[in-house]
Amino acid sequence: MQRAAYSLSEVFRLIDEKKVVFTAPSRSIRQVTAVYRNTASPKDEIEAREFICEGIKTLTEKHFCGSQMQWGNLVVDKYGVIFDGKPWFVKFAIVEGELEEISFHPPEQELKTLGGLLIPKG
Repeated sequence: MQRAAYSLSEVFRLIDEKKVVFTAPSRSIRQVTAVYRNTASPKDEIEAREFICEGIKTLTEKHFCGSQMQWGNLVVDKYGVIFDGKPWFVKFAIVEGELEEISFHPPEQELKTLGGLLIPKG
């Protein structure tokens, strides 16, 4: 069974220490605010960032989908999770001590995690 490149405990520590970088403009933030457009929360970029970090902190090893190379030299870990009653595709990397390259959006296709969970297309 494939193992994640980054330990979730390290990912959670970086979130707790606020060492999280969202590239600008962040597709993840736009996607989260779009999903919740007609609801009370998250309603702005700050709340969307907090929501994404909360969602990432719910991940366990059973949510892991695999790792892949991105841009030829960066390993990213991919996960699928149901958070706040909705399916999410999650991807990230740790770069120079910060959580970066974060994707957090509805899945474009059904995800099957290595833990056997099926995460429906969003």
